[in-house]
Amino acid sequence: MPACAICLSPWVDLSGAASYGNVESCAMFRPEDVSAFAELYLNGKSPRLPEASRLFGDLHGLPPLLIQASTSELLFDEAVQLDQKAKKSGVDSTLREYPGLPHVWQMCNGLMPEAGAALREIAAFIYDKTK
Repeated sequence: MPACAICLSPWVDLSGAASYGNVESCAMFRPEDVSAFAELYLNGKSPRLPEASRLFGDLHGLPPLLIQASTSELLFDEAVQLDQKAKKSGVDSTLREYPGLPHVWQMCNGLMPEAGAALREIAAFIYDKTK
């Protein structure tokens, strides 16, 4: 088992049945995109398999999690659910909410100050969990 895990705007329910409270604020995806992307990714497998959708799996025994998600992205509710389920399963889970950013903004380091802040947070989390 790794010392910790980092989840960047995680997609953890490929069934398409998740709550999408940010339909109007997400600039990158629409709820109907979830089913189309899941179909391509799953190649005929069930979206309810825990290997595909972690929300349907047993989270007991996972290492500490750092979950970063934007409060305005389509997958935000899934990040909240993952954090809640992890905590109920005894996992040390930290959800960091970043307001008003696009999906996986962390890849915009050098272009968005929030990306650099998120990457520094990730580095500090990994350092803390591996020392």
